[in-house]
Amino acid sequence: MVDENACKSFIEHQEFLRAMKAQKGVPERNTVPNIDLNNEDNVSSLTAHKLRLYSKQHNLQVSGGKATLVAHVLCYVRAAQKILELEDNDATGECELQSSDF
Repeated sequence: MVDENACKSFIEHQEFLRAMKAQKGVPERNTVPNIDLNNEDNVSSLTAHKLRLYSKQHNLQVSGGKATLVAHVLCYVRAAQKILELEDNDATGECELQSSDF
């Protein structure tokens, strides 16, 4: 004879475990790992799904194969670096002008 309460408890436990496993996997599947995107090897090691997520987050083109996605991401990262470098140069130039006025 099988204990009915034990069966119900086992089924509830199994459903709980499935729900916990499903919740755990969702954030991992929908996030891009924190890696150095300046390195082409690091970008190439990402899956096409992760590259598309990154592209969506930065309003880049999401169509095409993995090689196309890698090229778009690398181009975007390098352009963003150049912009930051230009802003840093402009900021130091403004500081030099302000300090020379005194």
